[in-house]
Amino acid sequence: MDIVIRMVGAAGQGVQTVGEILARTAFRSGHMLHAEQSYHSRIRGGENAFALRISDGPLWGTREDTDLLVALDQAMLDQFLPTVREGGWVVCDEERTLPDGDAVVRIPAGRLAKEELELPIAANMILLGAAAEVIGISEERLAEVVREALGKKADLNLRALALGAEHARRGPWTVPDAVDVRGQRMLLTGGAAVGAGAIAAGCRYVSSYPMTPGTAVLTYLAERAERWGLVVEQAEDEIAAINMALGAAYAGARSLVTTSGGGFALMVEGLSLAGMIETPVVVHIGQRPAPATGLPTRTGQEELLFCVHAGHGEFPRYVVAPRDAEEAFYLTAKAFDVAEKYQIPALILTDQYLVDSFVTSPPLDPTRTPARSHLLTADELQTMEHYDRFAVTPSGVSPRAVPGVSDKLVLVDSDEHDAYGRITEDLQVRKVMTEKRLRKEEGLRTELGEPLSYPEGSMEGRTVFLGWGSTYGAIREAVEMLNAEGGRYAMLHFSELWPLRTDELRQAFDKAERVVCIEGNATGQLAQLVAQETGLQVGTHIRRYDGRPLTARDIIEEVSP
Repeated sequence: MDIVIRMVGAAGQGVQTVGEILARTAFRSGHMLHAEQSYHSRIRGGENAFALRISDGPLWGTREDTDLLVALDQAMLDQFLPTVREGGWVVCDEERTLPDGDAVVRIPAGRLAKEELELPIAANMILLGAAAEVIGISEERLAEVVREALGKKADLNLRALALGAEHARRGPWTVPDAVDVRGQRMLLTGGAAVGAGAIAAGCRYVSSYPMTPGTAVLTYLAERAERWGLVVEQAEDEIAAINMALGAAYAGARSLVTTSGGGFALMVEGLSLAGMIETPVVVHIGQRPAPATGLPTRTGQEELLFCVHAGHGEFPRYVVAPRDAEEAFYLTAKAFDVAEKYQIPALILTDQYLVDSFVTSPPLDPTRTPARSHLLTADELQTMEHYDRFAVTPSGVSPRAVPGVSDKLVLVDSDEHDAYGRITEDLQVRKVMTEKRLRKEEGLRTELGEPLSYPEGSMEGRTVFLGWGSTYGAIREAVEMLNAEGGRYAMLHFSELWPLRTDELRQAFDKAERVVCIEGNATGQLAQLVAQETGLQVGTHIRRYDGRPLTARDIIEEVSP
């Protein structure tokens, strides 16, 4: 079983609500799923789509075609009807215009919502009930999820579901009620995973100016602030957000800023301040198509080179781009630990596709990345005759203390300074302090995990797909599909991007028949970074930059003869 149910309509019609209810029902029924959300930057009107892919085996990403199209308005019906594959079905209101056929299920949703329920918006739940009947999903599971999601509003919506099912008929698929997987798997979005990873890492302070899609992390943490002892501050702007986070970090709190590319552009001076005062901060950047406002609710991978090179001056930073929601949890937790250990900024790159998509994931284990303290204790400070905040060490990492825990002064300054923290214009001291800060990168490189290689084994004579971040699912599925047809394909996928590991790259380029770099941007930013660090040139590129996520089909169409 591998079916795609695409629910489409205008903003304000509740497409995301009914889509999430159906996704949670499929999950509770024991199935693997991937649900992609697509929406315009509008409160009313525009395009809203929720594409739910359900399978009884692993899923790596979204598909562009549709098995069952559930259309809440005419414009979206017209737009998405061409995606319905041969043998696909359509569920829509009886007033919608399209050719009749055995695979078209017309429901008097608008009329029933007004006359029977006296609630016009309930047309979406009537169509959901019809769709559930078409695919044979468990009525009991669906009702259970609706009660949990809608609380006091559930009874009227359950009536709406029943009306929809009553006027529908069974289609060619069945989504059986398999096994209850609660406790065995989780249903996650990338935004929730980043937020949960921050909590697991001991984050205590969050500051942000809301900006899609980074806002998903902000709202997740704000909703859980009281339970986990977080201070969550909506700042007046992005400049204030990063500087407030640095102030909290100076006081000893693990701190997070979440934004998107345009917001991060305003934070860059604060990023350099973090580099100079050697204060850890974690910045989550939800990428979207740019420049300027660009496409604020679409997806892209356009900030890699920006993040690697952001800031004036030279200072180390750690840049990661999780491949999926599960890894977003662990890499977020790791980013906090690395930032604290090396007293540097850590940047987490996601994108709208990763942040908003629902996926099934194994249970998350916070003990895999324990929150370790890298601060001097009050007792350790008490035994020190003299404390230098920026003491010169072989590793470049100075013993870090927070103010107020002893009588030792913790002095920091944005100007160049000596080991104690006093402003200096001594050029020899300047040279020593620059080299001290940059030495941290030597240790930082030892923290990097290997890029993911699939399938295991030699890349000798294969076409190797090189990718990063959320392209993982599309590349993985493309490799499996191409190899099933007798191809010789492999993937090398990076999640920890800076500092860049180069040994695996050199091996791939040496052994592969060819290397194809696959990215969600127009200029091949990973390929540029590889060339910068190794001199190796990618000869073939597959790029998508229209605001939609890469799919396996995009890749296969490009490489197939």
